[in-house]
Amino acid sequence: MKINKTKIMIVEDEALIADDIKEVLILQDYEITAITDSGEEAVKKAGQTQPDIILMDIRLKGQMDGITAAEKIGAAYNIPVIYLTAHSDNEILERAKFSNPCGFLLKPFRDDELRAAIETGLWKHQMISDLKEKQKQLEHEIQERKQIEKALKKAKQEAEAASRSKSEFLANMSHEIRTPMNAIMGFTEVLISMITNRQQKQYLKAINTSGKNLLNLINDILDLSKIEAGKLDIVYEPVNLRNLFNEIQGIFQISSSKKKIDMSIDIAGSVPENIYLDQVRLRQILFNLIGNAFKFTDKGYVKVFVENISQNIHKDSFDLSISVQDTGIGISPESQNNIFDAFHQDSQGSEKKYTGTGLGLTITKRLTNMMNGKIYLASEPGTGSTFTIIFYNVFVAENNEYFLYNVQDVNKFDNTIFKNPVVLVADDIKTNRDLIKAFVNNANIQILDAENGEQAVIMAEKYMPDLILMDIRMPVKDGYEAAKEIRNNNKLSNIPVIALTALAMKDEQEKIKKEIFDGYLKKPVDKTSLFYELIRFLPVIKQENPEPKQEKIKTEIIEPEIIEKLPEIINHLENKFKYLWQEVQQYQEINETINFAEQIKDFGKKYRIMCLEIYGDQLAEHGKDFDIEKISEKLDKYPDLIEGLKSLSRKQD
Repeated sequence: MKINKTKIMIVEDEALIADDIKEVLILQDYEITAITDSGEEAVKKAGQTQPDIILMDIRLKGQMDGITAAEKIGAAYNIPVIYLTAHSDNEILERAKFSNPCGFLLKPFRDDELRAAIETGLWKHQMISDLKEKQKQLEHEIQERKQIEKALKKAKQEAEAASRSKSEFLANMSHEIRTPMNAIMGFTEVLISMITNRQQKQYLKAINTSGKNLLNLINDILDLSKIEAGKLDIVYEPVNLRNLFNEIQGIFQISSSKKKIDMSIDIAGSVPENIYLDQVRLRQILFNLIGNAFKFTDKGYVKVFVENISQNIHKDSFDLSISVQDTGIGISPESQNNIFDAFHQDSQGSEKKYTGTGLGLTITKRLTNMMNGKIYLASEPGTGSTFTIIFYNVFVAENNEYFLYNVQDVNKFDNTIFKNPVVLVADDIKTNRDLIKAFVNNANIQILDAENGEQAVIMAEKYMPDLILMDIRMPVKDGYEAAKEIRNNNKLSNIPVIALTALAMKDEQEKIKKEIFDGYLKKPVDKTSLFYELIRFLPVIKQENPEPKQEKIKTEIIEPEIIEKLPEIINHLENKFKYLWQEVQQYQEINETINFAEQIKDFGKKYRIMCLEIYGDQLAEHGKDFDIEKISEKLDKYPDLIEGLKSLSRKQD
């Protein structure tokens, strides 16, 4: 069986060297396709003989040098080239490097180096060719995927537009129908009170009852269409839970007495008195769930459990669980999967006495989701059902006031210490001020309190704080007025004033920027944002940088006799090692990266330069871990390493 030999073309302007290379290659079982000393001839013969690889001297006879010839051959025939050179001219080598050769051989070279360079060059060329082919395939797949995604996006937009149109139509129609329905029901009630004929009263009551049922259906459709059209807004406000549940228990007491069903509401002691939710929608959810429980229960009980289920109970926010449990007819397993779908009713509840729109649970689920909650169902036919709603991250309202509190990166600035500044916090809500104090508790900052803008101005004049955090909306005098007074006061005008705002709408942000504030913090204020603002204006004694530390060149770790050799060391780093670095950075092959790292590490050990040892050691570790991102970051720092040594060398001069 005939084995194909690797075909090599030699381009060398010194005949003796060309003959030596030819002799070595023949002995190593390579096939020589051509030998030439001209760049022009090399391009011509490359096309004629189609070698597997070319050994190309950089400087050649004639007008075309080896670099130009290699570029033309690469463009025309995609044949890999290894440069042969004895030059140390940086400009020439830099130009050669960017012509994408598959390797360099510095003259004179050993036989084993020549063979290794050829095999490595062939392997590298094959890898690059395979990579380019895969890249083409990937680009083709990406284009196909983009077209599919574009089609899907268009289909989704069309479906959403159709859904919005449907919902808007239903909403408009519901409004149009409800207007005459109000008149029908209102005048029916008037007639009932005026007519004395018993039969006529019954007719009017039937009209009135049917009108109420129709109005309930219209209201449900209106709510659902608003939700689907994105036009139903959640309006958060302080809610007293115990008052709300007392009200609900009073309303359902009639149903409880009439059906002789026990009703109880159990609110755990860990549940805060006042919370922040949409009271109207919360009441609607509870009416739907408790109303359904009574509707489908003929004996037994309806129980409501309200609990704080947070794992780590926090005074400012918690997870609120509300469960409605009944001993009614239950829900079949088949229906539990789609019980929350619009217009769906369980077959067990489809008897005549269990009438309804089939929209109550659909609306309940949608409203729950809109308020950062989830609804769960556990049911068994003939035994009863339990609907559980969990509202996540519900905030506590103190004295019927609301403060939104969200912490991001709470540990980021734990070790930041300031130079004992005084900060005035002006906010009419005590919880807001307390939170700022908690954030800076260990940061060596003195906090002063003001409940309104007027107090803020008085305290600023009295204590001359280093910085003021000013709420925008306050009684007596708001933040804008107080800040203007401070700016117009020559004694206080240089104190930085940071606006605190819960609105932070675009127009208000622009107003804050144009007005007299030095910055603003959007509520909910998180620790990270607060400290970034504080660091802008207040002196810091200690701050641990969370970002990775860059390599630093320290004079004390480099011995005097080594400092004298810095120019030689820098030259080595900028020449031999820099070309290796450029090649590794371009291809980022793991083995070559580790090899480069070990060479740098050994070089650092040789000259007892710790920063080079550390750099090489860290880069090698990233290579062994196959951490491409960190390899790239570390390689990018190589020029900084050289610059640091240069700076140190200049200081010695």
